[in-house]
Amino acid sequence: MKDLLLSVVIPTYNRKESLKRVLEAFNYQSISFDEFEVVVVDDGSLDGTQKLLDQLKSELKYSLRNFYQQHKGPSAARNLGIKEAKGEIILFLGDDIVPHKNLIEEHLKMHKDLPENIAVLGLVEWPPEVKKTPLMEYLDNGVQFSYSRLKGKTKADFNCFWTANISVKKSFLLKHGVFDEEFCYPAHEDTELGYRLIKRGLEILYNPYAIGYHYHYVTLKSYIQKHIYIGRAIVKFSRKYPELPPHPDMKEVKKIFYWKYIKLPIAIGILPFAYIFKIKKILFICYNVVLNYYKLKGISMELKSKNL
Repeated sequence: MKDLLLSVVIPTYNRKESLKRVLEAFNYQSISFDEFEVVVVDDGSLDGTQKLLDQLKSELKYSLRNFYQQHKGPSAARNLGIKEAKGEIILFLGDDIVPHKNLIEEHLKMHKDLPENIAVLGLVEWPPEVKKTPLMEYLDNGVQFSYSRLKGKTKADFNCFWTANISVKKSFLLKHGVFDEEFCYPAHEDTELGYRLIKRGLEILYNPYAIGYHYHYVTLKSYIQKHIYIGRAIVKFSRKYPELPPHPDMKEVKKIFYWKYIKLPIAIGILPFAYIFKIKKILFICYNVVLNYYKLKGISMELKSKNL
């Protein structure tokens, strides 16, 4: 049996159906099934995820190992996955990111003969058969990922340490740090680790041929919650790394009233008409106002929680 080269680590929480699609897709990878494993960490799901994982084990051609923890957030789930992984390389993947058949092969190609301090960032894009909604197009403009700024480049900075599709050697993680579990929301927990690791010598190389397809029906409601998390994470990040902007303070709390009672109602009022008449420029402005308000709300919540 060959050495186990790579472990795919997938944290999951109440996404049984998308996880099933992801795991089944690994049956069609272009490399030998004894060269990789998939480690799923169920972060306290209540939707029957554990039952699904037990059923799938007999259907999959590769090694699937799964672990369960009480709901602690993606940082803790990935840390458990790192601990249990048997591969030399850890590939972090989202539970809604369906791998292209060459995904693992492309990550391994980049790691071959390269030093321990190299991470490989793969590309995440919407599935080719899915028609993008205006919100999905808006998210492509750097709101969700900023792959457009990497076009023609081979290196990325810490802001691109996106755990939807990135690989790093396990030995480097164990030497220099894993996820900070204080970042308990799915927001900035990966870029925080990226910043910490880059200060310890990590380099991120970009491989646009290591593709994962984002099978996730996004709604404005789901991104409102995400932006609350982002706001809270910004405060945590700023406290931990005062040398980096932004530096939110109590002045941000005062701004929220202007946003809530003036800008937000206007944007919400315009949104339906902009959607009906397909005026993308106005739609994008409205999305921006709505999501920035909720990010500001998250900042306010986190600042107030610490009595600052």
